[in-house]
Amino acid sequence: MAAVTFAIGGFLECARTNGATAAYGENYEFDAIAACVVGGVSNSGGVGTVPGMVLGVLMFGIINYGLTFLGVQPY
Repeated sequence: MAAVTFAIGGFLECARTNGATAAYGENYEFDAIAACVVGGVSNSGGVGTVPGMVLGVLMFGIINYGLTFLGVQPY
């Protein structure tokens, strides 16, 4: 299951950027951790829910693509 979802994510990333390199996905770890924490997962142990994590990922995705669409520079 993990390999299938990783492959789908890789195809979507290649389609989004019109290309592929070995460095794609580099430094995405912080984004994944931040999205999970926003979704309700505790850093010091505890219980998080899958819907909460999905909401955290969606929130960061909407903010990221929304700012890109509006032309906001990252710096």
